[in-house]
Amino acid sequence: MNSSNCMKFLLAAFVGLSTIQASHVLAGTQAEYLALQQWCIGRNKWQAEGVNTPYPNPPEYFHFHHYCFAMPAMYRLYSTSDKSKQRNEVSEVVNQTNYVISHVPEAHFLMPEVYALRGKALALGGQNAQAEASLLKSLQLDPGHVGARIALANFYLDTNRKAKAVEVVKVGLEMDSQNTKLRQLASRLGMKIEEAKPAVTPDPSAGATSDDGGSESETSPPSTSATEGSVPSHETTKSSQQSNAVGGELPPAVPAEQLKIGTPKNPYCRFCPD
Repeated sequence: MNSSNCMKFLLAAFVGLSTIQASHVLAGTQAEYLALQQWCIGRNKWQAEGVNTPYPNPPEYFHFHHYCFAMPAMYRLYSTSDKSKQRNEVSEVVNQTNYVISHVPEAHFLMPEVYALRGKALALGGQNAQAEASLLKSLQLDPGHVGARIALANFYLDTNRKAKAVEVVKVGLEMDSQNTKLRQLASRLGMKIEEAKPAVTPDPSAGATSDDGGSESETSPPSTSATEGSVPSHETTKSSQQSNAVGGELPPAVPAEQLKIGTPKNPYCRFCPD
């Protein structure tokens, strides 16, 4: 990348972060957290292969390559039982995520994921006070971050605080009663949970009949309330920011059930690069 293009990219990234800092105060979605991790896998592979062409770096991801650097360290942390190596990997995750925390506004919609990764590493490293603080911070920024919630509940279990773990899972189920992972953890905790409700697929041919005999869908304007499949206003803002990304758009979200889960040596890490 020549100096002129580099300056243009830095300027666009600065403008992008300024926009986020000024107006983007809502947390991300699970799909956006997954998209960040998929982007990181691609970026780490690009760097390892030494490709000369620039890798797409949307303004929303400026500084987040340090989160990407933390991901392989997390993978190695899961994979080793050597205490010295564990300390080194925890330190690497903490240093890389601290860089993002110190350079990106707290209101950035991906910051809950950064604190979640940091908290998981600290928990594995036995740094309990800092681990709890990071996981709580993730949930403060995004109470719906399922990964952080499950990590915090497991952390409380590992530190003999079952009552706290139950409370964390209970709040999560109040927000998303059908979440499979939360329900599984609730079962382990011996919590009473309601039976899972089957998903209801609406019949497009069925519609309420209006007074004049026509279907309501033909005579009534579309509802403006939030329904499944609709896009909230802050998601529209993010979509418009993504479409203006320098070097390419954000990677599409990948359904969780289609993602690779673990490796023979590491059954726990869903998003680790090979």
